[in-house]
Amino acid sequence: MPFACIALAMSAKSVVAPTPLQVDSKTSGAASDEAAALEQALAEARGMLERARTGYPVVRPQAAARFASMGEVAQRVLEEAASEPGGLAALGPDVLANVGPLFSGELRELVRSAAVHLDFPWRPALVTGLGAAAEPADRATFHAALGDPLAAVRSAAVAGLAKLEPKHLAESADLLQPVLVDRDGGVRLEAALLLDSLGQPGALATALEELRRADTFFEVPTGTLARRVAARRLTERLAGTGAAQLFGYEPRNLPTEGPNVEALPALEAFLRERAGEAWPASLPAHVLGGAIRVEGPLGLELRSCRAGEMQLAITAEDVLLIGSGSPVAIELPEGTGADLIAAMSELPERLGDDVFGRPGCDLERFRVQLPGDERPRNIHVLKGAEPVPDLRPAALDELAAAWLNLFPAEGSNPEIDSQRERLATLFDSIGGTL
Repeated sequence: MPFACIALAMSAKSVVAPTPLQVDSKTSGAASDEAAALEQALAEARGMLERARTGYPVVRPQAAARFASMGEVAQRVLEEAASEPGGLAALGPDVLANVGPLFSGELRELVRSAAVHLDFPWRPALVTGLGAAAEPADRATFHAALGDPLAAVRSAAVAGLAKLEPKHLAESADLLQPVLVDRDGGVRLEAALLLDSLGQPGALATALEELRRADTFFEVPTGTLARRVAARRLTERLAGTGAAQLFGYEPRNLPTEGPNVEALPALEAFLRERAGEAWPASLPAHVLGGAIRVEGPLGLELRSCRAGEMQLAITAEDVLLIGSGSPVAIELPEGTGADLIAAMSELPERLGDDVFGRPGCDLERFRVQLPGDERPRNIHVLKGAEPVPDLRPAALDELAAAWLNLFPAEGSNPEIDSQRERLATLFDSIGGTL
């Protein structure tokens, strides 16, 4: 059942009923004054919530934080809003990520249900909000979210668990072991830091590899971005130790440049000694930091607020790369890329435009550099959380189908079959069924 239907059914039963505010007065005049003050406070809170939902994007997070600081009045307004048609989804991501301290009682139960419902569009924000005021009873929600198709949800789930006291995380430690080999480096980093705090220092071998990344995805410096996050988080984790400043490591420099030439070996030696026998003998290939540059004449990026994200490229050597960092590589028949480019030569004329739809949380970006082009052409299919019929033009349907057909026949390899299914799901979720 779609989450919107569940939310409506719950609100119809008055599951999330506004919390009554106690107004204690000694005289009718005082009661009248207090009632007027209450109505004014409620009106201000409703106005602030509306700004957090529909104001300028740059203002929404600040408005949401201001709303959350309004205490009991804000909690009542939030419960009212959650009971209306559209429920939690209508509140939007900026609100949900910032009002976690207001989740209580029946509203918190609704939040837990939505956080693990794959039809709910704002799961990253919802799990972030829940984690900001995490309770031991939230563990089952965080555990389930560790398997979410969205990396941002998985990362937020780990962060939520990290807010709980270690005595509540005995079961979580076992569930976090597979997360150490997650395909997303940011998720691996958070899992490593949490496991280290739970007495498993060998987990930081995974975090160390994020400092060694120098990869790119076309023009995006994915390795640099990963190094900056990892350096900040590791500095926080190692505060008060002999490696508090990471031995002079500089994330802006490549791992093989400047102070990092000496800092990385020194940091590894420190972490190895700290972990002792718990230091792993080896790590999976996709966890190791590297300098793979994902580039080529053809690229594809997909992001869905419900189904996850995926990045692909076809190199000049006819290799299909899936992901960034240490991507999955599939060798294609010779000439595959050239044949696809030739088939796309009339695409610009057939499309007549490069943008279809309106910006939102869903994106298909087709990247192609035709012979003679000085720079790549990016073709975008854009939308928000709700389905848009006939969004992807027929010519792009053909291109999307061609990307799917690059994968070998089903049954040849479980990993490849999984990647193909993932790509098909994303296409269906964003631009519509092929």
